Amino acid sequence: MKDFYPYLTDKIDENEKVIRQEEEIFKKTLKNGQALLDDEMAKAKDGKLSGEITFKLYDTYGFPFEMTQEIAEENGLKADRAEFDEQMKQQKERARAARNVEDSFASQNEDLMNFTGACKFNGYNVLAEEGKVIALFKDGHLVDELDGDGQVILDVTPFYVQSGGQVADTGTISSDTVKARVVDGVKTRNKQHLLKIELDEGILHVGDTVWQSVDAVRRENVTANHSATHLLQSALKSVLGDQIHQAGSFVGPDYLRFDFNMRDKIGEEKLAEIESRVNDMITDSIPVSWEILDIEDAKKTGATALFDEKYGDQVRVVTMGDVSKEFCAGCHVDNTSEIGVLKIVGEESIGSDTRRITAKTRKAAYNDFAAQQKMLEHIAHTAKAKGIKNLDAKIDSAFDQMKDLQKKIAELENQIASFKCKEWAMESKDINGLHVLCKKVDNMDCKALKEIASSIKGNDPKAAILLIAQNGDKLTLVAAAGSDAIVKGVNAGTVVREAAVLTGGKGGGKKTSLRPAAAMPPRSAKPSIPLPRWPNRSNSGSVTKSTEPKRLYTSRKSMR
Repeated sequence: MKDFYPYLTDKIDENEKVIRQEEEIFKKTLKNGQALLDDEMAKAKDGKLSGEITFKLYDTYGFPFEMTQEIAEENGLKADRAEFDEQMKQQKERARAARNVEDSFASQNEDLMNFTGACKFNGYNVLAEEGKVIALFKDGHLVDELDGDGQVILDVTPFYVQSGGQVADTGTISSDTVKARVVDGVKTRNKQHLLKIELDEGILHVGDTVWQSVDAVRRENVTANHSATHLLQSALKSVLGDQIHQAGSFVGPDYLRFDFNMRDKIGEEKLAEIESRVNDMITDSIPVSWEILDIEDAKKTGATALFDEKYGDQVRVVTMGDVSKEFCAGCHVDNTSEIGVLKIVGEESIGSDTRRITAKTRKAAYNDFAAQQKMLEHIAHTAKAKGIKNLDAKIDSAFDQMKDLQKKIAELENQIASFKCKEWAMESKDINGLHVLCKKVDNMDCKALKEIASSIKGNDPKAAILLIAQNGDKLTLVAAAGSDAIVKGVNAGTVVREAAVLTGGKGGGKKTSLRPAAAMPPRSAKPSIPLPRWPNRSNSGSVTKSTEPKRLYTSRKSMR
């Protein structure tokens, strides 16, 4: 591919690594797809695979229909081509529906493609100027006048339209008889700036002269963020290596995003170094300049360009001292000091080999710093620290104390559980040679119940245990059986399952398992079936009398 993409020969080692990694990832995808196909073939009805499945294998796992069809036939099944084609048709319709309407209009509208009137952009130097309306569009059609929302093209304009990741300007268009708001803008196939307007007053005609005014504050914020993306790319290269290149960007008034090629997460130390380097470039007050050059001359300057971008015969090169030189048609500050400050607010993966940094500048960055300051002050006040200066030491000390307390609590809980084991074991009833314990307690978690039940059955092979804990509107059931009890047919899983049915929950497990189950609703609910009566133990082991515990309540709202 070097004749079409000459830069590939400069990065052979990196290309080989990426291709190898992509191959390994795709092998895993194929393996997952094969597992899905095997599962669906096992469940297939009427001797065929549905179009939904064959399309999912194609769309998600990369299986060509013909390959799925061949595998299906080898297993005595058919794959329906008509159903697959219908799924493909529906996918295309969804894609068309999701496509950006304005971009689609700008690139495909017949009236717009046939309109060749010249539109000059002066927005690098001015933010307000007069312009003459040379075209109006309503609902996709060229019109002579506009009495509502629509699109307009002027012979000259200061409005930047969405391009190169930078959002479109907003502002106003007005005359003695017309007032309109510019809310968006796109570049047409013929390079005109197509402005989307919402008309508030009057009727706009082709040939009208209007005053155009860009929202200056918004543009300044966008401009600062755009220049910051150039500095960010420079810092990324200096910290992570020259192999870093831009994979996409978004530049708005409130924040910026910068996407770049990298698989591994950036560590906190390197991220802090990148942020620091950008801010060093900002405080160094580096002059920013730009010039229009022939494409070949621009390449000779060493300016950074996007590999997948289509450039014309001439390009605009933006230079920031000796730290950045890039092909760019966007708006920029005159000096890096105008950016004020940059704060990285996020770093994440957005693909197998692409990562994204989100950052803020100027007042938006200050607001983030101020919010964090306020949060730290709140933490300091809660921790009874004298300001935030030594807050980290205070928090470290608090966490050390918390760990010590947690350790002591665990020791005390073990001691309490040991006492409860002995105490509760004495409450068991002799039934047919088994020591049966059914006990209800309040405010005890499942872990503690399990430990107590496990300890009792470990000390008593004849133990058959059902413990019930009520925590607010939740009921937890735990059962356990000793070795002798299991021989006599006691199954802890069955005990929990049967008890859970009475309380509107469900549970189960192995013969010796300790299983939580069921839930208890608020006490306003209607009572249901009581638990079985458990006889008291007599000296002879016979049943002498029975007692009935409090009635339980049913609920399916939540179960443990």
